[in-house]
Amino acid sequence: MHVTLRFFGPTNEAQLESLRALVPRLAAAPLESLRAKALDAFPSPKRARVVVIALLGPLSRMAAEAERAARALGFEKEARAYHPHLTLARLKAPADLRALCSDPLALPEARAVAVTLYESKTLPSGPVYTPLVRASRRAALPARSPP
Repeated sequence: MHVTLRFFGPTNEAQLESLRALVPRLAAAPLESLRAKALDAFPSPKRARVVVIALLGPLSRMAAEAERAARALGFEKEARAYHPHLTLARLKAPADLRALCSDPLALPEARAVAVTLYESKTLPSGPVYTPLVRASRRAALPARSPP
């Protein structure tokens, strides 16, 4: 599972190299435990297309750093406010999940163990994510494809 800090969209080679260098800097940032806030849905629980776990924690600081780097590299400012979350499911048709999203959510705290820069491609069968560079809390690691 992953938490998106910033979607960059199309990138040129110079931008990509700068983003590769950004990953270890983001991984070095202090990061306390993450906590589940609630079950939620985008664009709204009434018309859910994406089911998520909303997160509490300091991810917003890392996302702000990624946003600053993106702006410096010429990317447009992200129009939407940052909402840290784990995506659980994407629905083919909108659904009313208000009753489900109103229940309290009790999960143990978690810890982010790495920062990974992914390339994403949207295919008819669904999105394909390819890791380009990964940095753990200790050192940068070469990217590996998931098994």
